[in-house]
Amino acid sequence: MPTDLDTLTAVWRAHGYQLVLVGLVVTAIVLTLTLVVAHRRGHTNQWVARVASVAVLALSAEGMWVVARERLHLPVVLAGAVFFVAEALMVSAALQARRHYERTTERDTDGRLIRPGHPGPHGRAVWVIAAVAGGIVALNSKSAVEVPLRLALPLAAAYMWQLALTADGTTRPAGAWRWTPRRLLVRLGAIDPTEADLTTADRERRTTTMTVTARRVHSGARPAGWHLMRLQRLAANADPAMVAEVARRVRQAHRVRELTDPAVHEPSTNISDDKSANTAAARELSASHASDAHGANRPARTAGRRPTGSAKRTESRRTTAEDYLAAARAVWAPGVEVDVGWIREVTGCSRTTAYALLPQLREHLANDPHTPAASDQDGSGVNVVAFANGPRTVHR
Repeated sequence: MPTDLDTLTAVWRAHGYQLVLVGLVVTAIVLTLTLVVAHRRGHTNQWVARVASVAVLALSAEGMWVVARERLHLPVVLAGAVFFVAEALMVSAALQARRHYERTTERDTDGRLIRPGHPGPHGRAVWVIAAVAGGIVALNSKSAVEVPLRLALPLAAAYMWQLALTADGTTRPAGAWRWTPRRLLVRLGAIDPTEADLTTADRERRTTTMTVTARRVHSGARPAGWHLMRLQRLAANADPAMVAEVARRVRQAHRVRELTDPAVHEPSTNISDDKSANTAAARELSASHASDAHGANRPARTAGRRPTGSAKRTESRRTTAEDYLAAARAVWAPGVEVDVGWIREVTGCSRTTAYALLPQLREHLANDPHTPAASDQDGSGVNVVAFANGPRTVHR
């Protein structure tokens, strides 16, 4: 005795073409009527989005039916469940996400938006279901063209749904991803983190390139000639303001150790004075370096002549750390507090050198606290300490 399924199968084989044609006509009539109603109400865009979503879900469901019947050879009942379950889950997650968005959206008494909401975890579930269902159907494709089509349509439907849901904006829930596509592109330099125009972005890029090249030139990176030639080529297309900005950045990079030295600089408590404080600190450091480099105890260079390599090496060896330690030990007396300022005062060294000598001098004085101070022979309180570049007078 034939079953109902066999009867339906026989009817489909005999009149399938006519049934499909009738279904298409009915569908066209329904779509036309609903379009007219949506147009009169001013909701044409929503009608188009909903019809497109239904078409995408139908195409995805058809792909799941093919997978269940032809690939997995499931019975008709189970195939019908597979045909329906993915799309049902996706629609359910979309409805839950809409409720969550409306619940987290804040509006005033007049209905004006104060703070937009967010879809929550159900919004992410829509994307996951669309990606999984589209991937399964795409793997059963019979051509290379059908693979991206099957995969892209569910994702496109999910994207259009999210755009329609979050048209008024969205807020991020607590916490944020450390690595997102936008952050990766910013890190790689593909996009700018700000909304700067092309002119400003290109100017900043050239200034940064000049700064990096100038640091390589002044730090003696090899090949020195190539870096210098590149810096000159970049400077030929730069204006004076760009060159001044590059000079400021290079000076800041070379003096960052002194500028961030906790033993020398106190932290600023006034945010509005940070820029002026940093400028004053930079000028102070510049003056101190100039004093150390061109002090009276160093021989003056001949005007217009650059010292040779041997002269630079000789000059850099004139005063060593041991000389500064010997000078400090010579003038130290019991009861004197040893700090960076005292070392600089009695030796005339730079802040960086004094900061490096401080622990060595304290260790020496702790091991030998009875280190005698150098005696002044004429009773004037003035000691003469012998440095490698000649005697230097220090006051006790």
